[in-house]
Amino acid sequence: MATGPKSLRFNRFDGTAAEAGTASGPLRDIGPDWSDAMIQITERAATHIRKMVASRRQGETGLRLGIKAGGCSGFEYVFGWEAAPRPDDAVIEGPEGARLFVDPRSFRFLDGIVVDYDTNLLSKGFLIDNPQATNACGCGASFGIKEREAKTS
Repeated sequence: MATGPKSLRFNRFDGTAAEAGTASGPLRDIGPDWSDAMIQITERAATHIRKMVASRRQGETGLRLGIKAGGCSGFEYVFGWEAAPRPDDAVIEGPEGARLFVDPRSFRFLDGIVVDYDTNLLSKGFLIDNPQATNACGCGASFGIKEREAKTS
């Protein structure tokens, strides 16, 4: 995964930050048909998603990724295994059919991310490279996003 100065990586299933960077620019509006949105799933992340779905045997078909308000910096990533997407979810198909479900509210904060999986023994878990994240709190459990500029008519 390419990690540059405009990224914030999260390295565990619970979203604990591994390293912080900076980003610039306001959040952009996503069209109602999701056609101009983008989330990438790497081969490593897809392999882990497929492996977990198969080994859990609880009827799940994909991984839900979202955000919630919390932590020192404003937001935290949340993960969960789900049987099916909700009606308004974006469904991101990764390599070999790995599926990621994202709700519309979270999607605008996740647009442009790359989801990877780290197999290092010390930091095994999902990595989120989010170009919109501007900072992380000192403990690394939350991240911030530049506020949107108010539109004027």
